[in-house]
Amino acid sequence: MCRAAPKSLWAITVFAASVGLSSCGGDLAKILPLAPGALATGVSRFQDTESNLIAEFQNDDRTLRYLSQGRYSCGYPTDPEVKKTTRIKNPKRYVVQRYEANSVWTASVAVIKAYSDYLQEIVNSDTADQATIKELAGAVSAVVTKVPATAPYGPAVAPVGTLIGDFRRYATFGQLGETAKIMDRPLRIAVARLESEYPTLQGGQQAAFRLWDECAVDKLNYLLQVSNPSFAATYGPNVGQSSGIELAKAYEAYQVKRHEFRQTPDIKQLLDDILTQNEKLQKDSSKVTAQSLFNAGKDVVAAAEAAYGVASKPAASASR
Repeated sequence: MCRAAPKSLWAITVFAASVGLSSCGGDLAKILPLAPGALATGVSRFQDTESNLIAEFQNDDRTLRYLSQGRYSCGYPTDPEVKKTTRIKNPKRYVVQRYEANSVWTASVAVIKAYSDYLQEIVNSDTADQATIKELAGAVSAVVTKVPATAPYGPAVAPVGTLIGDFRRYATFGQLGETAKIMDRPLRIAVARLESEYPTLQGGQQAAFRLWDECAVDKLNYLLQVSNPSFAATYGPNVGQSSGIELAKAYEAYQVKRHEFRQTPDIKQLLDDILTQNEKLQKDSSKVTAQSLFNAGKDVVAAAEAAYGVASKPAASASR
């Protein structure tokens, strides 16, 4: 339950409110770096694109061989890349294993994934605690309703949920910031290694795209040339000439698929975002230090004592 705290309790909530972290309405997801988690998704999509390109190449090659009764195929049969790609039995597994074989890449990705998972665990812990704090606040409110309004402690305990919730959120924000600070250098090392390995892995996808693109064009040209006597004499008139409308549709479908294959995640940008967002988290939480958290804890005690009408120190004796 979130209620307005009396003036004596405002000190602890000022910072939380200023950064939008109040337990009553704060959303930690808004400050949580997204790029570390997005990298895994981006790499997976990147791998999927390469494996799909290989599968599409194999499909178009088989189609051409079928239409020409084995006398026409994609690319040059003696091309090592064509021969290797044609023989891949499981494109998805082939691509994933190629990435996994790069120990520098896998080790660096593991660092970023573990960091992302830990940040999420911090947020999940806060979320669970806030739910428990809400139950506590509800129990306190229920007690307050049984106490006469004139009772000395009744009105004072009403904001207990807000007080504890904001302090918990304050501590969480500090933990996120300190973690970001500690992980700054390891992240920079991991990102630098990934950037150095990325061109090599990207080359595999570019090669797969080139093979598929040339094969798709070969298939279109075959359908276009089947009525040419000299072409048919060599590769066989095994299909009738396609109409202009059919060829136009086939070409449009090729253009759509070509555009889709070009829409791959920008891994380089994701790597840059990891460092940028981690720097931002450090900057946003720069006011939350171990000392400021300790001071905030003292403020909580003082505010609570003031609200409950309890002196923080024993009253000085009038005489000794």
